[in-house]
Amino acid sequence: MRIQKMENVNKALEFIKERGVNLTNIGAEAWCQRKTSGYRGVNVVNFSTSWQDGLAFCALIHKHRPDLIDYSSLDMNDHAGNTLLAFTVAERELGIPPLLDVEDIVGVDNPDSKSIMTYVAQYFHAFSSLNKSETASRRIGKLSNVLQTVYKMRHDYEDRASDLVVDISAVVNKWRDFNPEKQIPDYISTKNELKKFRNDIFSFGTTVSHEGAV
Repeated sequence: MRIQKMENVNKALEFIKERGVNLTNIGAEAWCQRKTSGYRGVNVVNFSTSWQDGLAFCALIHKHRPDLIDYSSLDMNDHAGNTLLAFTVAERELGIPPLLDVEDIVGVDNPDSKSIMTYVAQYFHAFSSLNKSETASRRIGKLSNVLQTVYKMRHDYEDRASDLVVDISAVVNKWRDFNPEKQIPDYISTKNELKKFRNDIFSFGTTVSHEGAV
């Protein structure tokens, strides 16, 4: 079993390199420190003894997926239980295979740093993919909001344009039948109405121009 685990580690290293992740350049330790900062009982200073109590693994998972682990309920003294929990959740929920056994980390004076770093690199890859998906979802949501706004503006424009056509037709018909010599009392009223109508048309055009600029 131990030999099989080491073979899995080597396969994982090749897989990660094929994905373009350079383990020596990603600042893995700094990334772990940043993601686990503030978590009770976690102090990542290496890829060996800092992981023996399992809390760092649990903290990484909780940082990105707090719905998967209740970090506040963890027993800081249950090193094996914490490690097993992290391995189980990572495999079941994140698709990260357990390259290590609990016994490879807990109760060992100096756990193999290469193996732990390889395993943690899979967390980095999994959560990077998750962040990309969330970013894409947010962008789609923003695009949807913009399209809804454009649709509403277009709908409002069509309604107002339709009303304007009706008003124009009414005014044209009224002026077509208007005879100043026979309808002098209505002349001034009609003239004022025409002036107001022109102002309404100007206001409509100005509003549409502003909305188009938006």
